[in-house]
Amino acid sequence: MTKTHPILVICMCALVATSAAAAEIAFKERCRARSGAVTLGDVAEIHSADAAEAQKLARIELFDAPAAEKPPTYSYREIAELLRVRGVDLSRHELSGATQVTVEAAAGIQAASAAPARDARAEGVASAAIMDYLQNHVSADVEWKIETASGGDVAGAVQARVVNAPEFSASDLSAASGTHTFALELRGSGRTWQRNVEARVTLPPLAVVAAEALSKGTILRAEHLELQPAPVPKTTGTRPRPTGFLVRLEDAVGRELLQTVAAGQSLDEKMLRRPILVTKGELVTVSVTCEGVRIRTAARAKEDGAQGDVIQVESTLDRRTYQVRVSGLGTVEVFVQPASLANSEEPKDKAAR
Repeated sequence: MTKTHPILVICMCALVATSAAAAEIAFKERCRARSGAVTLGDVAEIHSADAAEAQKLARIELFDAPAAEKPPTYSYREIAELLRVRGVDLSRHELSGATQVTVEAAAGIQAASAAPARDARAEGVASAAIMDYLQNHVSADVEWKIETASGGDVAGAVQARVVNAPEFSASDLSAASGTHTFALELRGSGRTWQRNVEARVTLPPLAVVAAEALSKGTILRAEHLELQPAPVPKTTGTRPRPTGFLVRLEDAVGRELLQTVAAGQSLDEKMLRRPILVTKGELVTVSVTCEGVRIRTAARAKEDGAQGDVIQVESTLDRRTYQVRVSGLGTVEVFVQPASLANSEEPKDKAAR
C-alpha cells in the first residue's frame, strides 16, 4: 500500500479549496445595464462551483449606467482595475472573454431618476480618493472623515486620484481639519478629466503625544511632540471618564516634564510644569520699576518659582520679606505704582506741618 506524505495531502486540499472558491469571469462584447448602476454581472458571465461567491461577484457595482444616446466601451484592463479597487483578489479568478465591453443604457430607466444615485456614487469615489491621499501622505492612524460637495463636477466618475493638495504634516494634524481644495483626476464613461473638489475634513479628538522617549526634566520643544488620535476613554457605567490629555501643542511647548515618558505616550497637565527659573535659597536680582526708573538690588528666594509666579524673597540688607514676580532665570521684579507711593508719604507730610 502506497503511503501519501502528510504535507502533500495538505497542499492538495488547499489547492482543491482554492480551485473551488475561484470563479471564471467571462466578459461579454456587449451588454445592457439593468439598473442605474452597472454591475459585474451585467458585463460578464460568472461561473463558479460556489454559487454564493458567484452571486457576490455579480452584485459588485462597477460604474453608473450610461446615457441612452452614447453607449461607452470599457476595456478588459479598466474593468479589472475597478475590481481590484473594490477589493477583489484577481489572482483567485480566471478572466476570459471579450477584450472590451460596450454598455448600453438600462431599458425603462430615465436618466433623471438615476442621477441622484449616480451623483452619490461619484461623490463617494471622490471622497475615497481624498481619504486614500490623507492616509498615504499624512497619517494612516487617523480615522479621517471626508465630506465633498462637488455637484455635477464629478458625475460619472468611477475612479479618482488626488493630483494636487494642500501640504499637511503628521506632527500637526489639526491643520488638516477644515475645508480644503483638492485637485482630482477622474475617470469614467471612457474619458478622463480633472476637477477641483472642495472637501470638509474632520478629525477624531486628538491628544499631544511624545514623538520619542523623553526623560524627566526635559524642556519640551515642538520637535518632541506630535498630535495623534486621543486614547479611547475608559468608562465607568455609562459615562466616559475624563481623560485630561493636552490637545494643543502650544500647551506643552516650553514646559518641563515631571516624569519619563515613552514614545507615543499622551501628555496631561499632571506630567508638566513650567520650568523652574528661581530656586529656594538662591540669590536673585530684584528689579524695582517706578515711573520708568528701574533700580536693581539683591534678595534671597524663599521658594521655587517659574516664569510669572509670585514668590516671597528676603532682602539681603534688612532681612525684610516681600513679594516679587519671577521674570527670568535668577531674576524677579517689583512694579511700584506712583499713587501708592504718594499715599504712603501723605502722613509724613501732615506730621511735618
